[in-house]
Amino acid sequence: MFDDDDLMSFTLKHYPKYGTVLQELTGVYMADMARVILAYHFGGIYMDLDFYCHRPMSCLEQYSLQVLATHLESVAPHLTRSLLIQHRVNILMVPREPLMHAYFLHGRPRVVIQDFYMSTAKHPFMQWLLDDLSTSYINHNYTLTSKGPLSYSIDQMLDQYYSLRKLTKIPAAVHSGRTSLAYSSDECGALFKDALKGDAPDSDGLNTSYVRTKLRSNGRGPCELIIEVDEDILHPLLDASNHHLSERCAKIDSWKPSNAAKYSNLIDNSTQSFLSESQRVALQKHCQRLGSGKYLAPSLAQTVLVHMWTHSFLDWSFLRGWYDQGTYVNVERTLPATETCPSTWNV
Repeated sequence: MFDDDDLMSFTLKHYPKYGTVLQELTGVYMADMARVILAYHFGGIYMDLDFYCHRPMSCLEQYSLQVLATHLESVAPHLTRSLLIQHRVNILMVPREPLMHAYFLHGRPRVVIQDFYMSTAKHPFMQWLLDDLSTSYINHNYTLTSKGPLSYSIDQMLDQYYSLRKLTKIPAAVHSGRTSLAYSSDECGALFKDALKGDAPDSDGLNTSYVRTKLRSNGRGPCELIIEVDEDILHPLLDASNHHLSERCAKIDSWKPSNAAKYSNLIDNSTQSFLSESQRVALQKHCQRLGSGKYLAPSLAQTVLVHMWTHSFLDWSFLRGWYDQGTYVNVERTLPATETCPSTWNV
């Protein structure tokens, strides 16, 4: 457990270059930055307290392994969890909000929210994020009242990083046709391919000594993977307490986000929107379900966690408590706790 004083002491000891920014922050703004520092240093999982656990966290490890193993199938068909650890692959898993939230509440094609991280220690994106946003804050590129040094979502930062690092998008078919996006550095294939050619292969067929010569200064290998997790896996529940969803669902054929011009490069000619036809159809179905009081996604076969949208920072009221209680009961009845992972994720 870390309180504010612990976080400050930890940061000044291990990452003094972020201390100046952290010292100026309070409350949620300080927590936003501190969680990234801790996730970068230790790795592991960070998640908000209002997540309901339907399946074990280890299922997400299986999922990330499946994505990478299938991507490298022609190079390392026998990739296992132990090999990922042994060869120090950099893996980061971040969640997407429901498409309805992205479109109707934020006016964007997707929103990658910061309520969950699963990461190996010292992932290069986390360091880049801390460096970039600390510099922006120091240069007064934004104010605390707007979004603080770490904003609500990180999809725009991810896009910058994908371009900077020249990460390659892995086709959706690689991971069972899900709409998740996964990005891999070119070094992933090269690392295992070259290691297989080594003169002294281990029992798994890979030359560990070769891989070790490729480690970066952060102690991890050059292979980097970032997975933007499909909404059904971590965010299958709509925030039905937000009245904008139902209001904009009622105008779905005419409502357009005010900032749509920012995404002109994504315009689909058939829909004249940055939404594809399949996404538009999915939105219409979600709106119909919302109108019927159904807030959970229709497909829950791969759900691991459910973010409950408790909004603990809002003032409590009788109606708010009634809504939260009813939503929790419905989720627990629909998705009782289980120790099994989706069978399609077995590697």
